[in-house]
Amino acid sequence: MSTRRTQFPYFNELLGRPVWKGRKILDFGGNIGTFLESAGESVDHADYWCVDINPAVVTKLADRGSSQTIGLVTDVGLFLYRLVQNLQDAGVASDMRR
Repeated sequence: MSTRRTQFPYFNELLGRPVWKGRKILDFGGNIGTFLESAGESVDHADYWCVDINPAVVTKLADRGSSQTIGLVTDVGLFLYRLVQNLQDAGVASDMRR
């Protein structure tokens, strides 16, 4: 697990300092939420989603007091199905079936 606090400043600069508020953010390899932590008030916490393959990440986030932490240890096929299902339920993604 990385504790670097440089993810948000890096992507903010790389993307030309966009307006982050009100945008849905899906952070693959989100680690222990350092992107969100380093973003401060620039990102709405309810609009931030983090995916990581390390089960210890979920434990670390929960221990830190992150109320939106949900742990899911599964195979990749079921994981992708549940991810799409939850994003659709949250209104973040439209029907992605083809």
